[in-house]
Amino acid sequence: MENLVASDAMAAWQALKESIQDNGLTSMSQVSAGWCRLMWLLDHEREAGRTGTAMSDAAYRRKGEWFSGLLRLLIEQRNHQLMASRKTVGGYSQPFKPNLVWPADDDPRLCLFTRVTGSSAAPGVSERDALADFTNRRKELKFAAVDLKLASSPGSGSSEEMRSFPNSGLQSFQSWRTQKDPAVYVVWGARLGPAEPVETCLEQLVAMTGTYLDGAALVAWRTNEAMDGYEWVRSGPDFDADTLLSSIDARIAANSVSDE
Repeated sequence: MENLVASDAMAAWQALKESIQDNGLTSMSQVSAGWCRLMWLLDHEREAGRTGTAMSDAAYRRKGEWFSGLLRLLIEQRNHQLMASRKTVGGYSQPFKPNLVWPADDDPRLCLFTRVTGSSAAPGVSERDALADFTNRRKELKFAAVDLKLASSPGSGSSEEMRSFPNSGLQSFQSWRTQKDPAVYVVWGARLGPAEPVETCLEQLVAMTGTYLDGAALVAWRTNEAMDGYEWVRSGPDFDADTLLSSIDARIAANSVSDE
C-alpha cells in the first residue's frame, strides 16, 4: 500500500507538470486544484500512518522541492527564460542557495526563496501549524535579502556602507535596497491548521516586504469542510501569488531588454 500511495503522489506531480507544459499554464490559480490534490495525497497517508517505506518517506520530503519546481515552471512558461534551481549565490558574509535564480548562467538579478510549512498529524507526531517554524525562517530570509544585496556590486558591502544605515534613517535604507540587485522574493506555501487564520501568515509577510524583501506571496491551503481533501485559501490582493508572478515576469522582461 505504501509504495502504491507514494507512486500515486509522484504520478500526480508528473501529471501536474505535464499539464503546465502542454497547456501553457502560467498562473497559480490555474494549478491550485492539482496542487491541493497532490498535498492531500501526501498528508492523508501521513495522517493514516501509512508512510514508512523509503519510497513514501522520500515523496513526503519532496514537498518543498515540488513547490519551487511548480513556481519555476509557471515563471518559465511566462517568459521562456531559464531559471537555475538551488544555485549557489555569494552574499557579503556567506553564500546562499535561493530556490530559484535568474539568470541561470550569469550574475543573479533575481532570487526567489520558497518555504513550505505546516504538516498534518502522524502516529507519534502532532500536527504543526504553518507558523510553527516561520519565525526563524523569517529571520533567515531578512538576513539573506540584505546580505545578497550588499555583495551585488564592486565596493558594495563596505563597512562604511553598512555603518551608514543606522545614521541615514529608514528611507535611505529603503532607497538603497530597492535599487540594488538582486531583487529578492519569497513565496510561502502554508498548510493551515483547522483554526489557523490566514491573516496571521499575512502579518509575517507585511513585516518583511515593508523593510527587506522586494515582494512576497502566500499560497495557502487547508482541509475542506467535507474532510476529504484540501481547499485553496485566498490570500488577498497584496500577497496573491499570481500578482507576484506577474511582477517577477515584468522584472525579468525589463532586465532582458536592458541587456540587448
